Amino acid sequence: MNEKTRQRIVFACLGLAIVWGTLNFGKSKKPISVPEPKTIKALEASTTTRTAQALIDVEQYEKEAWGKDPFRHYRKKKEITPVTLSWNLSGIVYSPDNQIAVINNKTVRVGDRVDQARVIQIKKDQVLIEHHGSPVTLTVTKG
Repeated sequence: MNEKTRQRIVFACLGLAIVWGTLNFGKSKKPISVPEPKTIKALEASTTTRTAQALIDVEQYEKEAWGKDPFRHYRKKKEITPVTLSWNLSGIVYSPDNQIAVINNKTVRVGDRVDQARVIQIKKDQVLIEHHGSPVTLTVTKG
């Protein structure tokens, strides 16, 4: 397409826009009529019974071959696994001024925590720890 043809098309479109604007300018527009809202009757007891019968049992359809509803939120059930805590007392270094114990390969003193338990007392041959309020006595294991 050459330059003159393009100019003619642009001027023709511009002319049509001017003609359309002059014909539509100044016309009064008719107001839009809005229909009155309808009143809704109360539901009858038989209608609600039929509606309740038409409800779908979602759990029944989840067992079907096509699977679960993609728009339904499912909560994952958390499985609680029992935690078995064991404390292995490997050794005790005892002096009247300084008491140190080795529990589960960790060096601890009175007041330290090891595997959810607090060290209460270190004696020459045993260590007393407290786990959730109940005292547990540890003795040195051979091995």
